[in-house]
Formats: sequence, structure tokens, C-alpha cells
Amino acid sequence: MKSKFWNYVLYNYLRKIKSKAFIGFNIFLIIIGFLVSQLGNIMSFFNDTFDYSQTIYVVDETNQLYSQFEKDFNSILSDVLLEQSTDSTDELNQLVENNDISAYFIIDYDETNLLSATYVANDFSNNSFYTIGEQILSGYNSKIAMETAGLTEAQTELIQRPFSMNLIALDEKAQSAEESLGSMGIAYISIILIFLFSYMYSVYAGQEIMEEKTSRVMEIIITSISPIKQLYGKIVYNSFYALTQLAIFMVLFTISIQSMMKNLPEDVMNTVSMVISPDKARIIVYLIIFAIVAYLVYLVSVLILSSIISSVEEYQIAISPIMVIGLVSFYIGIFGMTSPEAPFIKVMSMIPFVSPYIMPLRIPTMTVSTPMIWLSIGLNLLVIIIILTFGSRVYKNGVLNYSGDSVIKKFMQSVKKS
Repeated sequence: MKSKFWNYVLYNYLRKIKSKAFIGFNIFLIIIGFLVSQLGNIMSFFNDTFDYSQTIYVVDETNQLYSQFEKDFNSILSDVLLEQSTDSTDELNQLVENNDISAYFIIDYDETNLLSATYVANDFSNNSFYTIGEQILSGYNSKIAMETAGLTEAQTELIQRPFSMNLIALDEKAQSAEESLGSMGIAYISIILIFLFSYMYSVYAGQEIMEEKTSRVMEIIITSISPIKQLYGKIVYNSFYALTQLAIFMVLFTISIQSMMKNLPEDVMNTVSMVISPDKARIIVYLIIFAIVAYLVYLVSVLILSSIISSVEEYQIAISPIMVIGLVSFYIGIFGMTSPEAPFIKVMSMIPFVSPYIMPLRIPTMTVSTPMIWLSIGLNLLVIIIILTFGSRVYKNGVLNYSGDSVIKKFMQSVKKS
């Protein structure tokens, strides 16, 4: 026969996963996952349906440059169609205003026999067009100026040759520039997800206690299961609930990304593959561990603090210190992305409550050793055990405290009784 503890855990776990909020949220995730998986097809559909124009006309008054300009432009933006035109300015303006073309260039020589150009568009929201055109024509002008100065073609090519720097990393574990970019992307996304995961589900768990106390349901629950068992039961079933949601999210994410990559352009697909490549599996495992640790340390703290409240207003006051710590830690993690090896970041990555937001930044960038990672995890687990050992007594005395005293006073009363 199942114990009261596991009956309590199973009943509440099933109640939560059968709730309209859980089902509705996962239906929403499925819809988002489907849209992400079909992103390439959706973009193609809208482009084909609405005949999205990416055509640029070029009026080449020099009668010499169009072919080379088209070749150079499309080597950078291959999805833009360039066409040579001899239309008048008024006709071209009308085409732009009617959205028949995106823009047009007029290329000519100035009084110094160097190239000058005019770019006309409805607005400059897409500045890549004229920026690329300006870059290409600037290169042509440099070449013309050198030829005018009497330099040979070989000398001109030598001057225009791009500078190349050899990159040598003495650390055998150092990442390439592309791998570092992918790692920073993983770090940024993981910090946001860990914050949302730990913040959202710990607050939900605290609100549950608030509702039980304000509706006096807590008194009925205490008659069937002791406060200590109730606390541990809440930790277990809320953790099962959060892990279920995390598992669903990971499955949907994996399926969506795999489907999306089949419909993406090759260059985009290569970038995504670099970020989620198999060699990142170790990093992802650590990130999941820190997500669970962050969730537990904040969940346990919020549950214990929620036990001393008697109203909705008191609930906000009671959990605000923990939420502020979480918010500050999140921002430290975001700002620490620019300098993951800074001494301040290294120290903060070892401090419980804060480290779950900082260490996921250092792991992908390879700025921390494996023993230090596990030390950080161990310190958080130690703090969780200490909070549970001390806090379970506070919870036992606080769940039935309905006095009108301040939150701080009720907390101190629970501490003294423990």
C-alpha cells in the first residue's frame, strides 16, 4: 500500500499535469514548435504569395561597370536581383513608389573621373543595399585612382590584397572564432531559459501555498500529512512537474530544429549546425544540471518563505528577497558575457544562488575546469541541504501561523520555535 507521502505526491503531480494551464501551455509550445519547423516553408510561402520584391535597377552611365557590379553585388547578396535599366529618373521613382522595385542606383563619373553614385529608395530601413553598393564602388574608385597614378595591375592587386592574420592558440582546448560564437549563443540562450525555468516554477509553487493558506485549505491538509512531509512532497511533485515540462520542451525543440534545418538555406543551416553540434553535448548536459540546481535552490527557498504568509500582499513581501537575488544574478550573467574570465565573474560563479546563472556562461566558453564546475554544483547542493534542514522547522511552525504580525516578525517567531 502506498504511503501517505507518495499518495500526496502522485495526486498533486497528476492534478498539475492535468490542469488547463499545463495543457494549454504545451499546446502553445507544439504550435510554436510546428511554426519553427516550417519556418523556411513559411518564408517561401509569403515571398511567393505576395511577390516580395527584392529587385534593384542599375543605371550605368559609364557603360562599363554594370556586369562587374552585378557580379560583386550578388556575391554578397545572392537573393537580390539586379537589372540594368535605361529608364528616366521619373519612371524609376514611380517604380520604387509602387513597390515594383526595391531601389535603384545611378552610377556615373564625376569631374575628377572617379565614380559617383546615387541610391534611391522609399526609405533606408534596409541599409544593406546601399552599404554594399558603397563598399563595392569604393573599391572600384581605389583601383581607378591607382591606375591613374601609373601603377601596374600587379601593383594595384598587391595594394588591395586583404590583410591576413594567422591565429594560434596555445591552449589545446581553445575554440575557433566560429566555435566561440556558437558557444556564446548557447550561453546567452541558456541563461535566459534557466532564469525563466527557475523563476516561473518556483513562483508557481509559492503561489500554491499562498492559496492554501489564504483559503484555510492548509488546515485540512495538515490533518492528513505532517508539515515536514508536506514540504518534501511539494518539492518532489513540483520538481516532477517542472522536469516533465522541461522534457516536453526538449523533445519539441529537438524535433523542431531537425525539421527546420531541412528547409533552411545552406549557410544558415551550417550556422545552426555549428551551435548545436554533437560536440556540444557535454555543455548541454551541464546546462541542464545547472537549470535543475537553480530550480531547486529557488524552489526550496520560496516554499519555506511562503509558509509564513497569511495574505497575497504578504506573499509578495516574503519572496521578494529571493526574487531580487535571482534577478540580479541574471543580469550579472548577461553582462558577464563580455568578459567571462574577469575575476568578479569567476568569484560569482562559485557563490550559491548566483552561480547557476554565471557558470552556464563560463562552461561554453571553456574558461572553467571540470573540478570547478562540480565544486560549484556541490556548493549549491550543500546550500539546498542546509536550507532544507533549517527551513523545514520554519515551515512546520509557519504553515499554521495566521497572525496579523509583519512577515519579518512571523519569520523570527518560526525561527525561535524551531
